[in-house]
Amino acid sequence: MNNIFSQIILFLFTTICIAQTDNSITVTGKSSKLRKGESIRMSLYITGIEKDEYRNISELTIEDILIELEKSLKVIGYSNLDLKYIFPPKPQGRGPNTKSYYLELRNEEEAKKVYDFSIKGLRVGEIEYYYPDESKIDQDELYEEAVKDAREKAVFLAESVDKKIGEVISIIDKTHISISITSYSNFREITLKYSLIIEYELLDL
Repeated sequence: MNNIFSQIILFLFTTICIAQTDNSITVTGKSSKLRKGESIRMSLYITGIEKDEYRNISELTIEDILIELEKSLKVIGYSNLDLKYIFPPKPQGRGPNTKSYYLELRNEEEAKKVYDFSIKGLRVGEIEYYYPDESKIDQDELYEEAVKDAREKAVFLAESVDKKIGEVISIIDKTHISISITSYSNFREITLKYSLIIEYELLDL
């Protein structure tokens, strides 16, 4: 049993920490946080339709299409006043006789209803999720959790070899990606991750 325990400790020691000297222990502390988009916006592209007698297609101006859109929006509690004109337009909304708009929505159920609109000349684009800027809060929370995780690992490993940890010798921030989220993203959920390499003194009991 003691031999199995020793092997487990050795495995943990080599995977989550590096004993650089007899007097120090180095561990990696990690933390993560799930953020969810708080609201939704959709892109709407409206393109006027030219009259084509040969194909029996009637003319529809952008104003005509907006009138039909207004009727459908009222059913779900919105109006054309909630549309925000996009300028410059996105690549999907460029072209002659085309206008692009954003529509802010409360949830995905409303977005599905907009997708179901059957209006000639209207094309519904992608959904984007809004994330308020809480980067300072996120960074502070993730940093504290990563430090706590590193300390717990260091204490466990030190005690397994009848040692204790002392003062922090060094901290290396290994978080290469920005944990800042601002404005809109195509992802419904985003996981923020933080990683620190911390070296502690390794002392006798």
